[in-house]
Amino acid sequence: MARTARKVVQGYPHHVVQRGNNRQKIFLNKEDYQIYLNLLINFSHREGSEIRSFCLMSNHVHLLLIPSMEYSMAKTMHRLNTTYSTYFNLKYSRSGSIWEGRYYSSIVDSDSYLWIVTKYIERNPVRAGLVNHPLEYKWSSASTSIKQRENYILFLEQSESEADLEIIRKGTLRNRYIGGETFESHLKLKMGIEFPHSKRGRPLNK
Repeated sequence: MARTARKVVQGYPHHVVQRGNNRQKIFLNKEDYQIYLNLLINFSHREGSEIRSFCLMSNHVHLLLIPSMEYSMAKTMHRLNTTYSTYFNLKYSRSGSIWEGRYYSSIVDSDSYLWIVTKYIERNPVRAGLVNHPLEYKWSSASTSIKQRENYILFLEQSESEADLEIIRKGTLRNRYIGGETFESHLKLKMGIEFPHSKRGRPLNK
């Protein structure tokens, strides 16, 4: 089933997920992680996308971006994916796309879900069994986030509720929104954004 067309609202956080082709690894060593992170910072700044949080896993990435213009996020991701793919292919003497098609994205209710999604992103390595605590994982924004909100570290240490996991995964997988019915109504009435109802697609496990 075809994915829903992406909806982008400037000034709002968007949860972005990009997977490696066939879920293969896109980072093979520390240099790869650092190159991608450097490119992310560079292109986000140049194209007007604020990086709210991130987590780089071996075969996929989670980003929370706030585009300053409607096209900012698309340009950021296009330049980031293209440039990193070229670097990766040259380094490892391979060809073809390293990405699994288009990235997923969902608009985040900044009032109710900004910090919940931030925690979801930064706890990814814990859910994957790679570390016991989010701060133990080098390639995420957790160490920065704890400086931005009082007592965030206590919040970060708490597991997500099943309800929040469902809302985040469903919204991201369907390129819709992460929030409640009130937020959906706000997007429709104030911004003219509507989302078609669709059946559930493939699971977004992490």
